Amino acid sequence: MITLNANKILSFLKNGHIPVYGMGSYNLGGKHIESDGYFGENAFANIELPATTKNSETDMFSPTAMIHYVRKYPKQVHFICIGPLTNIALAFLLDNEFPSLVGSISIMGSDSSSTTFMNVTPYAEFNAHVDPWAFKIVGEHFTTLQTPIILFDWYLCWNNLLPFEMINKVQEYGCLKQNTHLELMAIITDSRNEILRKNFWKTGFLTADLFAGVGFHTPSIITGRKRVSLENIEISGEKFGHTIYKDDTSGVFELITSVDVPKMAELVLKVLLDA
Repeated sequence: MITLNANKILSFLKNGHIPVYGMGSYNLGGKHIESDGYFGENAFANIELPATTKNSETDMFSPTAMIHYVRKYPKQVHFICIGPLTNIALAFLLDNEFPSLVGSISIMGSDSSSTTFMNVTPYAEFNAHVDPWAFKIVGEHFTTLQTPIILFDWYLCWNNLLPFEMINKVQEYGCLKQNTHLELMAIITDSRNEILRKNFWKTGFLTADLFAGVGFHTPSIITGRKRVSLENIEISGEKFGHTIYKDDTSGVFELITSVDVPKMAELVLKVLLDA
C-alpha cells in the first residue's frame, strides 16, 4: 500500500524516474505492520491519484538499498524518516558500519511528553508504537553518525500548527493547476475531505511529516534544540511505544523544541510556487 502510494505520487509529480524500494511487512518484534485506519483504507485519506505503470524496484529491498547507496556515496546520503524505523534499523543489523557512512538523519516520530495527545494511544506516537524495537536500536546504536539525529517529535508538531492563511493560499493557487506540486498539496489539504478534516483545528492545520522535510531543507526554521539520549522506550504493557528522553550533551538525538512557523509556511508556499 505504501509503495503503491509512493509510486503514484512520484508519477503524479512527473518524477517517475526516482526509484522506490519495497519494505518488509513485519516489525522487529515479528508483528505484521498494518495501518491503523486513521487516514483511510489506503492510508492516504482515500485519495485516488491516477493509476501508474511505475513499479517498485525488485533488485533490492529498502534496507539493502540504503546500505548500497551509503557505501556508493559515503557521507552524502541523507535520510528523512517519516514512518516506523524498521528499515533503517535493519540496515544497521545487516551492516554495523551503516551509521558511520550516513550523511544525516531527520526523524518525525515519538513523543517527548509524558502523555500523548490525539495519537495511536495516550502514551505513544504512531511511528514509535509500530516498531519500538527499531526505535531502540537507532537510539542506542547510531552513535557513529557525523551529526546527531534531528528529531521532530509529536509534541513539537501539536504546538506548531500551520496558519490557515497558508492553507487557503495553497487551495487558491492549487486550483489553477499551474504545477503538479501545488496541485497535490491542495489535494492533501482539502477540508472537504472528511479524513483530512481531522488535521484542521481551531488555531491551525496539523502537519507532522512536513517538519522533517523542511527542517532538513532549511535548518534556519529551527529556533530551539537540545541534545538528548533515549533513556527508555516501552516494549510491552499499557505504555507500549512510549519514549523517555534525558538531556545529554553527547546524546544521539537533537530534539527540536521550537520552530519559526510563519517562516516555514512562507518557505513552503514559495517552494511550491517555484516548483
